[in-house]
Amino acid sequence: MFHASAGFSGSEPLRQRIAVIGSGVSGLSAAWLLAQTNDIVLYEADARLGGHANTVDVPGTGPVDTGFIVYNEQNYPNFSALMSHLSG
Repeated sequence: MFHASAGFSGSEPLRQRIAVIGSGVSGLSAAWLLAQTNDIVLYEADARLGGHANTVDVPGTGPVDTGFIVYNEQNYPNFSALMSHLSG
C-alpha cells in the first residue's frame, strides 16, 4: 500500500483501499468510520452481515432478535455514532 511521504504537498489527501475483516459490530463500525476518507472492502465469511446481532425465525413465535453480548456507548463509541447516524 502506498503512503505519501511527510513532504507531499498535494491538495487532496490520498484515499487508501482498506480491507476490513468481519462484519460484526467492530467490523461494521470500522468500515463506516474509515469509509469517510478511504475506499473499503468488507470481507465476511458468513452468508449474512452482523456478527452476534441476528434475527432468527422461531417456529410458533416469529422473528427473535439475538443481540450483542454487551453494548454500551463508553465501550462502543464508533458503533454508537454509526447508530445515531443511521437513525438520524
